[in-house]
Amino acid sequence: MNGYKQLWALLQRSQLSHGLLLLGIVLVLLESASAVAFPYFTQQLVDQFAQDGIVWSWVWALIIILTLGSIAQGGASYVLGKSGLRFVHNTRTRLHEKLIHLPVSEFDRTRAAEPAGRLVNDTNVISGLVSQQVLVFVSGVTTLVASLVILWFIDAVLTVVLFGCVMGSFLCILPLAGGLTKLSSQLQEGEANFIARLSELFGNIRLLKSAGAEEQAIKMAESDINNLYAKSLTETKIFSFFGPIVSLAVSVAMVSILVVGAARVSDGAITMGALVAFILYLFNIVMPLAGLSAFVAELNKATGAAERLSEIENLDIESKSGMQQSLSNQAVHINNLCFHYPEEEQIALQIDKLELPVNSMTAVVGRSGAGKSTLFSLLNRFYPSSGISIAETPIEAIALSEWRQQIATVAQNAPVLAGTVRFNLCFGMENKPEDKELIAALEDAQLWAYLETQDGLDTMIEEQGTNISGGQKQRLSIACAILRDPKLLILDEATSALDANTEKAVNNALAKLQTKRTCLVAAHRLNTVIHAHQIVVLEKGKVVDIGCHNDLLERCEHYRELVEQQLLAEVSEQVA
Repeated sequence: MNGYKQLWALLQRSQLSHGLLLLGIVLVLLESASAVAFPYFTQQLVDQFAQDGIVWSWVWALIIILTLGSIAQGGASYVLGKSGLRFVHNTRTRLHEKLIHLPVSEFDRTRAAEPAGRLVNDTNVISGLVSQQVLVFVSGVTTLVASLVILWFIDAVLTVVLFGCVMGSFLCILPLAGGLTKLSSQLQEGEANFIARLSELFGNIRLLKSAGAEEQAIKMAESDINNLYAKSLTETKIFSFFGPIVSLAVSVAMVSILVVGAARVSDGAITMGALVAFILYLFNIVMPLAGLSAFVAELNKATGAAERLSEIENLDIESKSGMQQSLSNQAVHINNLCFHYPEEEQIALQIDKLELPVNSMTAVVGRSGAGKSTLFSLLNRFYPSSGISIAETPIEAIALSEWRQQIATVAQNAPVLAGTVRFNLCFGMENKPEDKELIAALEDAQLWAYLETQDGLDTMIEEQGTNISGGQKQRLSIACAILRDPKLLILDEATSALDANTEKAVNNALAKLQTKRTCLVAAHRLNTVIHAHQIVVLEKGKVVDIGCHNDLLERCEHYRELVEQQLLAEVSEQVA
């Protein structure tokens, strides 16, 4: 029952046009009226023909009834189909916006393609219910009830015979239809997971092939395919009973009515025209019954889809409200910060007191997993936390858009989007820079010389940047940071993928970028760290020590070990 409530609520939130739905229902009722009137007019035509020969007025009446019915059916199909498309449009628009504004933690718990599967497949399921099955339901119920009432007045005895056959068929179908609800929900969930797994594998096809994991990937996919096959086969088995039960009901009803009806015609209880009309009304009952069975099955699918879509709607989005606060000439203070990732108990980062001085560079060093990326994520407000403030104002009290507009992050993996270089540079910027500004930023990032040999700003970047190198991705990310002119600059191993000569040139550009702004840098290369105003040493999510390079060398054993390891690595690189 909860699934039906969620489906109804979802349809209400999709803001479907009530006028359009009403018009569709009116057209369906007109089509049903035509279907109900057709046997009656046929009865009159047969009875009149038996007495007086063909009566053209009844022939023309039948033609008009059939024509109007066909027009109404076509109109209803178009109007309800349009309503279904509007549902898809409005729901996808609303849920896509909701997904975009969800916190990062929600995406940590799901595969990247799983929400997309819900947005596409589940909305299509509900759209089919609106555009096709509403027509079947309204027409079926109207035709069924009206036909039974008319049949009762034609001949009560034959109606009782027919009703017995129909009810027997309905009672057989009802348990089967009810059993589809849970199965349909499981099937939709399995399909979404399968799409997510395929997207993940194909998106990392180079990793898959370089690891020689083709056979493992095939076995993983086979497991999902076999599971979907088993569930689909069970669904097919259930559906396979619907047709035979309906056919059996039709056959039994037809034979019973012909036998009983022939006897009543011979007794003079009813006319031959009435028997013909009764047989025609039989189809007005059996066909809607089959349609209603399919409606129940599709309704069960739609409720499962509605439950999955409602899960998205019930999630809390990032709060956009807050005060305006500039980071200009403001130090970042971190006090009593204690953070662990959602659904994890282990503390990922704990900082009692740390200040990122204004217009200075703070370097963060530590082994992998020490907490550097966690600190950067908290500064970007990817996860809710407390303990970070600007001018005694907690950053969570600052409007999220206001905060993030003043920050730029150059990440180690330097993600890029499929599209042109210009698209990537301007992504997320309200005021689009002129081409000369874009070129200047690319020149500072040491990337323009390469792009000039391609298509310049219109150079296409493929999905995940597979047609450019890791160093070129980093330089593009640096160019983006230059264009944003941030108040707080975060460099997470920003030059790790560059060769020594390019790194030196890019560092000169970064040096310009780092002036007159607060900078936080994570680097594994010693030459980047030693020039920082202060160095923060992290180990297992905690601050071990803070100071300049020389002071830390003297008093911090952990820092000395990191420096020695880096010196050995640099010597090895030079020897190589």
